[in-house]
Amino acid sequence: MEPTEIFPGSLFSEVKPTRGFEEVAMQIQSAVYSGKLKVGDRLPNERELGEVFGVSRATLREAFRLLEALGVIEVRRGTYGGAFIVEPAPERAGMLLGSFIHFRHATSQDLNEFRESFEAETAFWAAQRATPAQCREMSAMVEELERIKSSGSWNEFVDLDLRFHMKVAEASGNQIRIAIMQGIHEVFRRSSLAIAVADSPEWRAQQFAEISALNQAILEHRSDDARHLMREHVMSNVAKRPDVD
Repeated sequence: MEPTEIFPGSLFSEVKPTRGFEEVAMQIQSAVYSGKLKVGDRLPNERELGEVFGVSRATLREAFRLLEALGVIEVRRGTYGGAFIVEPAPERAGMLLGSFIHFRHATSQDLNEFRESFEAETAFWAAQRATPAQCREMSAMVEELERIKSSGSWNEFVDLDLRFHMKVAEASGNQIRIAIMQGIHEVFRRSSLAIAVADSPEWRAQQFAEISALNQAILEHRSDDARHLMREHVMSNVAKRPDVD
């Protein structure tokens, strides 16, 4: 795809002094979302953009830093450098959401209330859309979970459980659900590790049985059963998980 020849005066307008770099970033982001700027396009140089927005180069660079953090642009150095529009990776969206959850001091109760409906619906879609390759991967994880449920460490058990939940999200085929799962991954992991005091052979056996049944429902494309089983699996953990900061 050929880069668009960008005429900043036709895309952007002067910003209000009180808004500064935030409005500059918002206008550039809006141009991307509307399709006026495409992946691979290089933004005009700082002098041109500064004149159109009516801001200093320092303000413009603040806007660029924000857009880079959001994964909207990539600033490249050198003769052929500049600020280029890029496609945000799902991992970046997950990182941003994870930071938001952390700074909002989400508790395990917050997490479980969200997961009960979110992951249940994710499992519903996974049962409809999972590819043969994804089904094989989930089944391999269940087999590994069975192997370590008696001899593996709690950390190993938790990490494999989280990988299974992430694979269910990927099997849903919904990029928003995948990004959200990546975003809650860390608080989910800390919450799971925090219940090591409740670890026991009986608890692991229950967890394995729930995940195994859920996996079977997905393999057999039983969407309603997958939704129900995931909800039951999430709720079975509610009483076990203490709040985490």
